[in-house]
Amino acid sequence: MENLGLHTIGQLASCDLALLKAHLGEKYAVLIHQYANGVDPEPVAERDPISKSYGNSVTLSRDISDYESAGQVLLSLCETVGARLRSDRVLCSNVCVELKDWEFRTMTHQMVLPEPTDSTSALYEYSCRLLRECWNMTPLRLMGVRAGKISDDECTQISLFDDPDLRKKKDLEKAVDSIRNRYGVDSIKRASFLQKDAVVDHAASKGKHLSNPRD
Repeated sequence: MENLGLHTIGQLASCDLALLKAHLGEKYAVLIHQYANGVDPEPVAERDPISKSYGNSVTLSRDISDYESAGQVLLSLCETVGARLRSDRVLCSNVCVELKDWEFRTMTHQMVLPEPTDSTSALYEYSCRLLRECWNMTPLRLMGVRAGKISDDECTQISLFDDPDLRKKKDLEKAVDSIRNRYGVDSIKRASFLQKDAVVDHAASKGKHLSNPRD
């Protein structure tokens, strides 16, 4: 296209289709010419298809071999995954923790959740449980959290036995999401990220202490 003098979408849209066909072939020429002119026979979808899973992982700045540091990383990852679930208005029914040790051996451990969730606190609680069940304290080089079995949050059944504070937690997490989306990810930080020896950079993926997911 550069050899034809086409450097912008507008130039491509106004280009003679016969010229494009002669140089690019009929099928591809028609396709890109239609796209340049905003022509697409596919029906307009009301919303994007629901993703099959939401995940995040981080290669650590140093190997870690204690639960406190590992928990800080987990909450960092759960914050990112939870925020993405809430942004897309979906819930997950499965959580998986991925670990890679200093010898680059990979291990995954997952569980089906008792009920669908988009809560950072819930994801963190279940991820910590999975970590304790599968980790033998071998120094870790990489950690990841993945949320699977995704469903639309509009289809969630309300339980009569829900934690009475659950709504407050969800509203708080959504408020934090809104502030970070508007003013940047560093506009609200957990106190642990102010420590000089924090394992994970908050701007990259946020975290907190293993024993207290509510802080």
